[in-house]
This record gives sequence, C-alpha cells and structure tokens, in this order.
Amino acid sequence: MGIEDINRRLRQLKKKRVDASIRNRKEAASEERARLAEGKPRVYSMAEEPADEAEADDTQSEQLKLLNYRIADYEKWDEKQKRHKQPSDGADLGELANSTYRSELHQLHRRGVVKGRATNGRISASGKVVLDDEPELVEKLAAAVQQTAKRRHEERQKKAAKDGGRATAGSLNDKNRHFNEKLDREFRKRGQ
Repeated sequence: MGIEDINRRLRQLKKKRVDASIRNRKEAASEERARLAEGKPRVYSMAEEPADEAEADDTQSEQLKLLNYRIADYEKWDEKQKRHKQPSDGADLGELANSTYRSELHQLHRRGVVKGRATNGRISASGKVVLDDEPELVEKLAAAVQQTAKRRHEERQKKAAKDGGRATAGSLNDKNRHFNEKLDREFRKRGQ
C-alpha cells in the first residue's frame, strides 16, 4: 500500500463524511418544515377536565369569587389572623404578656364591658392624662391571665410526664432540649 492508495482512501472518506453531513442537514430541514406545517405543538394540561358543564361552571364561579375580594376584606382577614396567632411555649415572655393583654382586651370589647363607660381621668402636673384603673376590669384581666398561665403550666406538665419526667423548661422543643442536655454534660465534664 503506497502513499497514493492512502491519499485516495482519505479523499473517499472525506467525501463520505461530507455526503453524510449534507444528508443529515437535509433530513433535519425536512423535519423542521414538517413540524412548522403542523402548527403549534399541542399542550396538555395536568389538571383533570370537569366531567360536565355544571362542574365547569362551579369552578369558574369559584375563581370569580376569589377575584372579587377587596383590599378592605383582605385587611380585615389579616387583622383577624394576627389576633388569633398564639405565641409558642418558648416565646419571649414580654411577647406572651402583650399577646395575652391584647386578646383579653379584645374579648372585653367584644362582650361590651368597656363600651360606653366614662373614665375618671385627670391631668397630671406634667400634662399627661392619668386614668384610674377600674377594679372589676383589673380583676377580670388578672383572672384571665392566671387561667392562661395555669393552662400552659398544665400542658408543660403533661409534656414532661410524656417524656418520662425530663424537664423541658427553658427548651423550645425536643431537639433544643437534647442540645441543652449535651451542653450541661460538657460543662460538668470541664467543671470537674
């Protein structure tokens, strides 16, 4: 096999490569033309289509109902959600006290205890208004706070009994309690 034969075979291989490339381009172009001739590809929905017109009307009316909310409706709903939000067991005590106070005050307003009452106020030397607390309102608020504290204490006692007597005081949750116990063990090791 001489150099002439190798050159001839190389030219044949190059020609085959070019021919294959041309055939490939022509085939890709014909597929593209066929795809464009069909128009847009069909889009399938993952949602199930309603079985009859009644279901379609219900769905449509429900969607329209959701669109017809006003800003005032949203603000009213949002305020209600904020009122009903209860802090967790591990919440800051100031936040807990504030939440309890707002809740009790809201309940007093709802029951009408505070409405229409005249307050006996006076202006101090510094120009601030000083109001005297009404004893019955203070008593009701104190009783409600005591009841809430008692309920939370009972819930903590139940959790502690369920955990086998391990105290969860000062812990936000079980994972936090485990971490605190680990820290205590480390401090005891280093302290001895």
